[in-house]
Amino acid sequence: MPGFFLAVLGLVGAGAVLLATSQHGAGLSPDAVGYIGVARQLLAGQGVVGYEGQPFVIQPPLFPVLLALGGWVVGMDPLLVVPLVNALLCGAAVYLTGRLCSHYQLLFPTLASFGPAFALLSWPLFAVGVMAWSEPLFICLGLLCLLSLGRHLEKGGVGPLTEAACWAGLACLTRYLGLTFILGGGLVLLIYSPWPWRRRWSTRVGSGWWRCCPWFSG
Repeated sequence: MPGFFLAVLGLVGAGAVLLATSQHGAGLSPDAVGYIGVARQLLAGQGVVGYEGQPFVIQPPLFPVLLALGGWVVGMDPLLVVPLVNALLCGAAVYLTGRLCSHYQLLFPTLASFGPAFALLSWPLFAVGVMAWSEPLFICLGLLCLLSLGRHLEKGGVGPLTEAACWAGLACLTRYLGLTFILGGGLVLLIYSPWPWRRRWSTRVGSGWWRCCPWFSG
């Protein structure tokens, strides 16, 4: 699938979020207020703390850190930065979905183009994109982790595996649910990794304790 086509779809997705938040800004909720407060405290040099000065531990800190960084770069309040950040992230999510679909087009290559189109028209993605929430960032990091892990499984090498580990770690710093990328990625590596150590591990397990189980012994 042409990268230009995916980029256009991503820009349309980003534009939709910007258009929806252009009049009243990003939507707020208790979690969103917490993110904005931490970002403002960071810009004020107070560290990763909430409005009352308590350490921010209810959610991971990466999203408010990103808002604070964006506010520092453009010289705007983090609340005004949220629509820009989430619009870019939603556009990136559409683009990365297309990359993932086009890379793993199997039996029906022509259907790969439906993946980014569905992502562009996805109401859940749009709904979280117009809120001051961390979901768009988490989605992008998860897609990047899957792409890097897939490259490692196909070609091996330390580079893609390191990238996948970094994306998974950043996902954990965005939402605690990101731990599933670490656990799931580790399980995938144990089963499918092209490295020799995986084959040694599989042989050892295959000839070890699980042969004692009647449903494996045949």
